[in-house]
Amino acid sequence: KVIVCLEGVRPELIFYTMIIMRNNEIIFKENNTGPYFSETEKENFNTFQKGDKVIIANMTALMPGGNKIMLEPIEFSIAD
Repeated sequence: KVIVCLEGVRPELIFYTMIIMRNNEIIFKENNTGPYFSETEKENFNTFQKGDKVIIANMTALMPGGNKIMLEPIEFSIAD
């Protein structure tokens, strides 16, 4: 599950794109609706190699007041 917290407010994640890169090439890309990782995304977690880059981008969240906001991408690399 992808959880986002902004200054004490927890918006509901309604859409995101997960990208996995290896050697500067995209090896997986999937759009997802909702805050939970899909089965396909979970299966790809088992294929991670050292140096792979994971990017969660195009995040759209619903604020408690009902406004939709776009969030900055999250990016990390696999260390081991």
